[in-house]
Amino acid sequence: MSQEASNDGQAAPHGEPEHVSVHTEASNFTPHQVPEQVAPGAGPVPGVVPINQPQFAANFMNFLQQWAGAYVPPPPPLPPPVVVVTIEKLWKNGAEAFLGDQIAKRWFERTARVLGNLRVPHNQRGDLAVALLQDSAYDWWKRVGADVPEPVQWATFDRLLHEEYVLEHFVEAKREEFPKFTQGKLTLPEYRQKFDELAGFGQDLVPTMEKRCKRFVEGLRPDLSAHLITAPRVDINVLFKNALDMNTTLIKKDEYEQAQATHPRPPPPSSSSKGSPSVPSSSHTSKKTKSTHAPSPVPTQESGKNPSPSGYQYSICTQCGRRHP
Repeated sequence: MSQEASNDGQAAPHGEPEHVSVHTEASNFTPHQVPEQVAPGAGPVPGVVPINQPQFAANFMNFLQQWAGAYVPPPPPLPPPVVVVTIEKLWKNGAEAFLGDQIAKRWFERTARVLGNLRVPHNQRGDLAVALLQDSAYDWWKRVGADVPEPVQWATFDRLLHEEYVLEHFVEAKREEFPKFTQGKLTLPEYRQKFDELAGFGQDLVPTMEKRCKRFVEGLRPDLSAHLITAPRVDINVLFKNALDMNTTLIKKDEYEQAQATHPRPPPPSSSSKGSPSVPSSSHTSKKTKSTHAPSPVPTQESGKNPSPSGYQYSICTQCGRRHP
């Protein structure tokens, strides 16, 4: 040991115990440390944080208060309900049937206004407009609408209608018909409706209410126009009402005359027959005459005797009632 110390060239100080280093295989063995295997994807395990109970309660209450006062957006609005419009609903809201003789532009504008007021979707308006076509207008649609796909688009219906009924030659033909139009066999309501339709085409022919009323009276039946020729021409509605009243009066008069012709009344008694008594039978009269009246002597006029003023020779006896000497 001392030799090793001397070999190192170092001497132990005097008075201190000598440190002896003993090296063995066991002292040189270092155990092999195996590193811990960490699960894939797992991060480091955080250290345990101690919970401060008062602070946690305060934080939780603060969270609840913020959550209660937080803005909650309203739920999204419900989709609008599907609009279902029937023909009856169109009638009630002012829609009219299109017969082909009216002013197409005016009818189209009125129909569009009704459909808009009812908020009918555009993809349904064309079919509803087609349902309003009647008579010759519907016959026209059967020809031109055979190749139109369904549902009928509003723009398509608008274009086809104007091509057929708003052309210049159609308007001019209706304008020329207006001055020649008469009632004929039409009823008064039918005549009024047709008159207003044609007047729309010939507005320049009746620019004032007076001329419009005059043309209305001229087109009436002769038996009506003769009674309304002097009627006031201020309002055509009043004139139409007067025509209705006069027509009712003429109908009642005609019915009365027909009843008189079918069941004639007996002639009233004459004035001469009122005072004459009834004539009894001839046999009874002759018997009564024989029993009550004696034949009066034929008055004669003898010479020297003055006849009575009545022409008889003898006057009536006051006792027997006969004429005797």
